[in-house]
Amino acid sequence: MENESKTTLSTAPAPTDDPVPPITPTTTLYQKLAAAMISSMEATAAEVPGYGDDLSYVGRLQKLLPRDVLAMVVFAVEGSEELTSVDLLNNVATRDTLQFSEAFRPAVVHILGIARRLTLMMDVREARAGRAALDIYGIMRRLVRNPDNTHLVVHVEKIRAELRRLRIGRQPKAPKPAPAAPAEKGDTPKSD
Repeated sequence: MENESKTTLSTAPAPTDDPVPPITPTTTLYQKLAAAMISSMEATAAEVPGYGDDLSYVGRLQKLLPRDVLAMVVFAVEGSEELTSVDLLNNVATRDTLQFSEAFRPAVVHILGIARRLTLMMDVREARAGRAALDIYGIMRRLVRNPDNTHLVVHVEKIRAELRRLRIGRQPKAPKPAPAAPAEKGDTPKSD
């Protein structure tokens, strides 16, 4: 007699406690562009010699001399045997430092310009959206007065509470100074 085993494959899904499939987050075009920009900058920065070095030991830096003066000193040391023999300044390292700064300073200025422009773009877009949102909030407040629009009451209350919490557009008023009490008739300053 042969030993036969019967295996049945079930195509029915296994029962789970969570009948709702997990929600996957939506990635917007802006998130993709920002991720690509960050990735590109990180990849480029990783190619810069010394970028990944630990600089925590440096402490507080004080830039002592302008780059032009450093270049003049390197030129003087390279032109003088007496200064070269002192061996206080590594000409090759100093010249490399000057070349490094000369090459990357325009890149830093450009990156900071991009950062300022992106910040301005975000601020302008958020201001426009904020004005429109306040206009809609004003309309919602008027619509809530109608008994047919009770579904908006919750939204109006939440927005009102948040606006009160944030105090948008309101500066705390400075307390008014208390008026000086008028002097009574018998009170006159005594002079000694």
